[in-house]
Amino acid sequence: MAKPGASLLLIDHVQAKAPFKRLILNLWNPAQQFLGDGYHSNRETAKTVRNAGFLVDEEREIARVPA
Repeated sequence: MAKPGASLLLIDHVQAKAPFKRLILNLWNPAQQFLGDGYHSNRETAKTVRNAGFLVDEEREIARVPA
């Protein structure tokens, strides 16, 4: 729970922006859900947060897998 106007920091594994990486994550996701007990490797977290009524000020990629 947060007060109106409070900041909320989310750190999450999310869907890749690059088309090839998106494809790989989407293909891998069914196995990941099985092996990771329901974990999704391709969620669009920022979109979900916006749809919940939050304002996303900044998105930052803090770790990269080599292309």
